[in-house]
Amino acid sequence: MRFTNYLIESHKAQKLLNEKHDLVMQKVLDAVDNGHVEYSDSKIMFDIGEISDTPKLRGLKLVIRPGREDQIKLGKNKDGVYAIVIDTKEAMPGRQQIDSFLASKKIYSGFQREYKKYVSKHHDHTKEYEPSDTETKLSVNSRETFEEKYNDLLTAVSGQHEQYTKATQEIDKELDQIANVGRKTALNMAKENLKKEYLGKDAKEFVSKVLALPEAEYVKHLEKEWKEKLESRLAGYYTSNYSKN
Repeated sequence: MRFTNYLIESHKAQKLLNEKHDLVMQKVLDAVDNGHVEYSDSKIMFDIGEISDTPKLRGLKLVIRPGREDQIKLGKNKDGVYAIVIDTKEAMPGRQQIDSFLASKKIYSGFQREYKKYVSKHHDHTKEYEPSDTETKLSVNSRETFEEKYNDLLTAVSGQHEQYTKATQEIDKELDQIANVGRKTALNMAKENLKKEYLGKDAKEFVSKVLALPEAEYVKHLEKEWKEKLESRLAGYYTSNYSKN
């Protein structure tokens, strides 16, 4: 099973850091070939959180190094950085063989033991972490989150509308006080330009402007189906509220 499917199936049942060792290792195995690894004949090292795209594990290292005997242990350096250290008396794995090396039964069992020790005794469970792109994508592509984010976006649109209304009210005040045809024409053109600036000249432009708002940052994580639904709703919102203004 590929990592994406494995993660989606496991996501609801797992709460990071009660994330099981086998899920973490599965994520590592799937990504290590393309991830950043410090590699030399004397030491192989990478950040488990970075490789596995697991924000709360960032800072926990995995180290493979030559040893007189095979052993796996949890260590900490002088800077307070924790690492699951794998000593091997066999030849060090080649760069392209790291995933196969880590997938062996003896590594799995030792990793499980030391990972659980780290989680239960040393991990800072109170620290807040930014979600990874994968976690964000899983979160936003659900009905509940979609509706919540959509309502937040409409609140931001209302804020834009208030700014537009205030600007046009100033122009309307001046229009009520002048009779010069040329000046009236210029002011009406200014109102049209304000509408284009804040709302767009049509539904397509309106959708584009809304998706450029900071509150729409999450949209880049939406799957095609949800993005199309959002754009359709926003186009309908424009037609209902602004197309005749």
